[in-house]
Amino acid sequence: LPLNGRNYQSLSALMPGVLNTSQGTAQGQGGFGTGNTMSINGMGLSGTLYELDGVWNMNTGNMTQTTILPNPDSIQEVRTLQNNISPKYTLLGASVVLVQTRSGSRDFHGAAWEYFRNTDLNSRNFFSPTVLPYHQNIFGGTIGGPLMIPKLYNRDRNKTFFFISEQGVKQSEGSTQTGITPTADQRNGIFNNPIKDPLTAVNGDLSTASYFPKNSAGQYVIPANRLNSNSLTLLNATANLPNYSSGANNYINTNPQVINQLDSQVKVDHNFNDKVHLMGEYFDLRQ
Repeated sequence: LPLNGRNYQSLSALMPGVLNTSQGTAQGQGGFGTGNTMSINGMGLSGTLYELDGVWNMNTGNMTQTTILPNPDSIQEVRTLQNNISPKYTLLGASVVLVQTRSGSRDFHGAAWEYFRNTDLNSRNFFSPTVLPYHQNIFGGTIGGPLMIPKLYNRDRNKTFFFISEQGVKQSEGSTQTGITPTADQRNGIFNNPIKDPLTAVNGDLSTASYFPKNSAGQYVIPANRLNSNSLTLLNATANLPNYSSGANNYINTNPQVINQLDSQVKVDHNFNDKVHLMGEYFDLRQ
């Protein structure tokens, strides 16, 4: 199934009693910043326990983020337990999401992929005069099979198995953020609206203060010697001049949000016998 953002939580809408709170939005691929989106049986985002291969997989600070978000091609099964669950899962709330990753098998299997999107495939944001720049490449591959030494170890390919998964993300997404920034006149102490002089207030009561004098254009002017040069330098260095006009908002920021991410997984399974099974895995998430 297609997943917007290649995040398995998009599948939540397929299950009864589960709501995807980010429908119509591309979800993140993990990394340092993740966000749970499943609302199960009306519970909040923090009311569900997430486990990955039997291990607690939640941020213990806000309880709304998963620590590791495996890519869909490395996932074997996702289960959502909602009612009459085993007592071993009752660590948090009344619902549990269990994610099981894939393992190698007797035969070698592999896959490779790339999911591509760019500006030419997008439409214009309502608040932007042009189509915002967008470049997304999600690529990677998996390989798994028996871990063996020919004629020496695991000759029947039933003892030890490996599975390796790699996914990279390169994304540059233009954003549209509008706000308010001081105009050039305001940076020079010139205002169209009345501005009171606090130095003329009686006993600190600003309601008794008089207004700054007007110039020939009827604008209120703060004398240049009353402007702090250090504050003006900081303001000019950190706040751009207006470039947009829409009601109170006079600035639009379309700088892209850039993501460079690499997620790796290595998993080894070993069967001692029919009843004893050992599994070890390593995740490396870089952003």
